[in-house]
Amino acid sequence: MNESPRAERVDDITANRICGPIRFEVYGAASPPGWGRWVESVSGDGPAMVWLGHATADGDHGLLVGTAPRALFDHLEHPMQLDPVRSAALAAGDRLMNVIGSVDRSDLPPMKDLGEAVRNRIKKRVIDLSSWDRTSWIVSGAPVTAAVWHFAGAWIGIAEEVAGSHLVCMGVNFASDKPELATVAGTDYGVDFAAGLTIRDLQQSKAGLAMPEPNRRELRIDLQALQQ
Repeated sequence: MNESPRAERVDDITANRICGPIRFEVYGAASPPGWGRWVESVSGDGPAMVWLGHATADGDHGLLVGTAPRALFDHLEHPMQLDPVRSAALAAGDRLMNVIGSVDRSDLPPMKDLGEAVRNRIKKRVIDLSSWDRTSWIVSGAPVTAAVWHFAGAWIGIAEEVAGSHLVCMGVNFASDKPELATVAGTDYGVDFAAGLTIRDLQQSKAGLAMPEPNRRELRIDLQALQQ
Protein backbone atom coordinates (compact mmCIF):
# COMPACT_ATOMS: atom_id res chain seq x y z
CA MET A 1 0.00 0.00 0.00
CA ASN A 2 1.29 3.42 -0.91
CA GLU A 3 2.24 5.79 1.90
CA SER A 4 0.04 8.83 2.40
CA PRO A 5 1.25 12.24 1.15
CA ARG A 6 1.57 13.34 4.81
CA ALA A 7 3.85 10.38 5.61
CA GLU A 8 5.93 11.15 2.53
CA ARG A 9 6.29 14.79 3.61
CA VAL A 10 7.43 13.75 7.10
CA ASP A 11 9.92 11.36 5.53
CA ASP A 12 11.22 14.13 3.27
CA ILE A 13 11.71 16.45 6.24
CA THR A 14 13.65 13.90 8.30
CA ALA A 15 15.90 13.27 5.30
CA ASN A 16 16.93 16.93 5.29
CA ARG A 17 20.64 17.40 5.86
CA ILE A 18 21.50 19.46 8.93
CA CYS A 19 25.26 19.51 8.41
CA GLY A 20 27.90 18.54 5.90
CA PRO A 21 30.72 16.04 6.47
CA ILE A 22 32.43 16.39 9.86
CA ARG A 23 36.12 16.58 9.02
CA PHE A 24 37.61 17.42 12.42
CA GLU A 25 38.32 15.14 15.36
CA VAL A 26 35.25 14.72 17.58
CA TYR A 27 35.62 13.84 21.25
CA GLY A 28 33.41 11.54 23.28
CA ALA A 29 33.50 9.86 26.68
CA ALA A 30 34.94 6.52 27.67
CA SER A 31 31.63 5.59 29.27
CA PRO A 32 31.27 2.24 31.07
CA PRO A 33 29.55 -0.71 29.36
CA GLY A 34 25.79 -0.38 29.26
CA TRP A 35 25.71 3.39 28.83
CA GLY A 36 23.70 4.72 25.92
CA ARG A 37 25.45 6.95 23.36
CA TRP A 38 23.93 9.38 20.91
CA VAL A 39 24.51 12.52 18.85
CA GLU A 40 22.81 15.29 20.82
CA SER A 41 23.17 18.09 18.25
CA VAL A 42 25.35 19.84 15.71
CA SER A 43 25.68 23.57 15.10
CA GLY A 44 26.14 25.04 11.64
CA ASP A 45 26.55 23.40 8.26
CA GLY A 46 30.32 23.17 8.83
CA PRO A 47 29.51 22.16 11.50
CA ALA A 48 31.16 24.42 14.09
CA MET A 49 30.23 22.32 17.13
CA VAL A 50 29.23 18.71 17.77
CA TRP A 51 27.60 17.49 20.99
CA LEU A 52 27.66 13.79 21.94
CA GLY A 53 25.54 12.33 24.74
CA HIS A 54 26.23 9.52 27.19
CA ALA A 55 23.79 8.25 29.84
CA THR A 56 23.03 5.22 31.98
CA ALA A 57 20.12 3.02 31.02
CA ASP A 58 18.14 4.18 34.07
CA GLY A 59 18.64 7.81 33.04
CA ASP A 60 20.19 8.80 36.39
CA HIS A 61 23.70 9.70 35.22
CA GLY A 62 24.76 11.54 32.11
CA LEU A 63 27.54 13.44 30.36
CA LEU A 64 27.44 15.62 27.26
CA VAL A 65 30.70 16.29 25.42
CA GLY A 66 30.99 19.17 22.99
CA THR A 67 33.77 19.66 20.42
CA ALA A 68 34.18 23.12 18.88
CA PRO A 69 37.05 23.23 16.34
CA ARG A 70 38.83 26.55 16.62
CA ALA A 71 39.30 26.85 12.85
CA LEU A 72 35.51 27.00 12.44
CA PHE A 73 34.06 28.06 15.79
CA ASP A 74 36.37 31.00 16.45
CA HIS A 75 35.27 32.74 13.25
CA LEU A 76 31.56 32.75 14.10
CA GLU A 77 29.73 35.84 15.29
CA HIS A 78 29.57 35.17 19.03
CA PRO A 79 26.70 36.30 21.27
CA MET A 80 27.22 39.25 23.63
CA GLN A 81 30.54 39.94 21.86
CA LEU A 82 32.13 37.16 23.91
CA ASP A 83 35.55 35.81 23.05
CA PRO A 84 35.56 32.28 21.55
CA VAL A 85 36.49 30.59 24.85
CA ARG A 86 33.58 32.12 26.76
CA SER A 87 31.30 31.58 23.79
CA ALA A 88 32.11 27.85 23.91
CA ALA A 89 31.43 27.89 27.65
CA LEU A 90 28.12 29.64 27.01
CA ALA A 91 27.18 26.88 24.56
CA ALA A 92 27.64 24.47 27.46
CA GLY A 93 25.49 26.82 29.53
CA ASP A 94 22.71 26.47 26.96
CA ARG A 95 22.87 22.69 27.46
CA LEU A 96 22.76 23.22 31.21
CA MET A 97 19.65 25.36 30.81
CA ASN A 98 17.96 22.53 28.93
CA VAL A 99 18.44 19.91 31.66
CA ILE A 100 17.80 21.99 34.77
CA GLY A 101 14.64 23.51 33.34
CA SER A 102 12.17 20.65 33.82
CA VAL A 103 10.04 20.73 36.98
CA ASP A 104 7.42 18.00 37.50
CA ARG A 105 5.67 18.96 40.74
CA SER A 106 2.45 20.89 41.07
CA ASP A 107 3.62 22.62 44.25
CA LEU A 108 6.66 24.13 42.52
CA PRO A 109 6.60 27.16 40.23
CA PRO A 110 6.84 26.53 36.50
CA MET A 111 10.38 26.84 35.20
CA LYS A 112 9.31 29.54 32.78
CA ASP A 113 8.94 31.85 35.77
CA LEU A 114 12.61 31.27 36.62
CA GLY A 115 13.94 31.01 33.08
CA GLU A 116 15.15 34.56 32.64
CA ALA A 117 16.83 34.61 36.05
CA VAL A 118 18.59 31.32 35.31
CA ARG A 119 19.68 32.52 31.88
CA ASN A 120 21.12 35.71 33.36
CA ARG A 121 22.90 33.73 36.08
CA ILE A 122 24.54 31.47 33.51
CA LYS A 123 25.65 34.41 31.36
CA LYS A 124 27.12 36.20 34.37
CA ARG A 125 29.10 33.15 35.45
CA VAL A 126 30.36 32.53 31.92
CA ILE A 127 31.68 36.09 31.73
CA ASP A 128 33.42 35.41 35.06
CA LEU A 129 35.01 32.21 33.70
CA SER A 130 38.38 32.98 35.32
CA SER A 131 36.83 32.41 38.76
CA TRP A 132 35.58 28.88 38.04
CA ASP A 133 37.04 25.95 39.95
CA ARG A 134 39.91 24.12 38.31
CA THR A 135 40.09 20.36 38.00
CA SER A 136 41.70 17.76 35.74
CA TRP A 137 40.21 15.68 32.92
CA ILE A 138 41.88 12.88 31.01
CA VAL A 139 41.93 13.58 27.26
CA SER A 140 43.54 11.06 24.89
CA GLY A 141 45.30 9.49 27.88
CA ALA A 142 46.83 12.69 29.26
CA PRO A 143 45.62 15.05 32.01
CA VAL A 144 44.40 18.51 30.99
CA THR A 145 43.19 21.39 33.14
CA ALA A 146 39.48 22.17 33.00
CA ALA A 147 37.47 25.04 34.44
CA VAL A 148 34.16 23.87 35.95
CA TRP A 149 31.07 25.47 37.47
CA HIS A 150 28.38 23.60 39.43
CA PHE A 151 24.78 24.81 39.40
CA ALA A 152 21.33 23.35 40.21
CA GLY A 153 22.35 19.70 40.30
CA ALA A 154 24.56 19.79 37.22
CA TRP A 155 27.85 21.29 36.06
CA ILE A 156 29.54 22.63 32.97
CA GLY A 157 33.25 22.75 32.16
CA ILE A 158 35.74 23.71 29.48
CA ALA A 159 39.27 22.55 28.68
CA GLU A 160 41.54 24.72 26.55
CA GLU A 161 44.64 22.51 26.35
CA VAL A 162 43.27 20.32 23.54
CA ALA A 163 44.97 20.93 20.22
CA GLY A 164 42.65 22.43 17.64
CA SER A 165 39.41 22.52 19.63
CA HIS A 166 37.56 23.96 22.58
CA LEU A 167 36.40 20.93 24.58
CA VAL A 168 33.32 21.42 26.77
CA CYS A 169 31.25 19.12 28.95
CA MET A 170 28.00 19.16 30.89
CA GLY A 171 27.35 16.53 33.54
CA VAL A 172 24.53 15.36 35.79
CA ASN A 173 25.33 12.91 38.60
CA PHE A 174 28.74 12.53 36.98
CA ALA A 175 31.76 13.83 38.92
CA SER A 176 33.28 16.89 37.26
CA ASP A 177 36.82 15.53 37.79
CA LYS A 178 36.06 12.15 36.19
CA PRO A 179 35.61 12.73 32.43
CA GLU A 180 37.90 10.52 30.35
CA LEU A 181 37.66 11.72 26.78
CA ALA A 182 39.10 10.61 23.48
CA THR A 183 38.45 11.03 19.77
CA VAL A 184 35.62 8.80 18.58
CA ALA A 185 34.11 7.47 15.38
CA GLY A 186 30.59 8.34 14.28
CA THR A 187 29.77 4.63 14.16
CA ASP A 188 30.15 4.54 17.97
CA TYR A 189 27.07 6.79 18.03
CA GLY A 190 25.15 5.22 15.17
CA VAL A 191 26.07 7.75 12.47
CA ASP A 192 28.62 8.39 9.74
CA PHE A 193 30.47 11.65 10.39
CA ALA A 194 32.02 11.60 6.92
CA ALA A 195 28.62 11.57 5.21
CA GLY A 196 27.15 14.52 7.07
CA LEU A 197 24.04 14.24 9.23
CA THR A 198 20.29 14.44 8.65
CA ILE A 199 17.40 14.97 11.04
CA ARG A 200 16.68 11.25 10.73
CA ASP A 201 20.26 10.41 11.73
CA LEU A 202 19.85 12.36 14.98
CA GLN A 203 16.45 10.84 15.69
CA GLN A 204 17.74 7.31 15.18
CA SER A 205 20.91 8.00 17.16
CA LYS A 206 18.98 9.29 20.18
CA ALA A 207 16.24 6.62 20.09
CA GLY A 208 14.71 7.72 23.38
CA LEU A 209 18.02 8.52 25.09
CA ALA A 210 18.33 11.79 27.01
CA MET A 211 20.23 13.53 29.77
CA PRO A 212 18.92 13.34 33.35
CA GLU A 213 16.86 16.30 34.60
CA PRO A 214 18.01 17.00 38.17
CA ASN A 215 15.17 19.38 39.08
CA ARG A 216 12.23 17.38 37.78
CA ARG A 217 11.08 16.33 41.27
CA GLU A 218 13.15 18.52 43.55
CA LEU A 219 13.94 22.18 43.01
CA ARG A 220 17.61 22.59 43.94
CA ILE A 221 18.63 25.30 46.37
CA ASP A 222 20.40 27.22 43.58
CA LEU A 223 17.06 27.67 41.81
CA GLN A 224 15.18 28.33 45.01
CA ALA A 225 17.55 31.24 45.69
CA LEU A 226 16.60 32.80 42.35
CA GLN A 227 12.96 32.90 43.43
CA GLN A 228 13.74 35.36 46.22
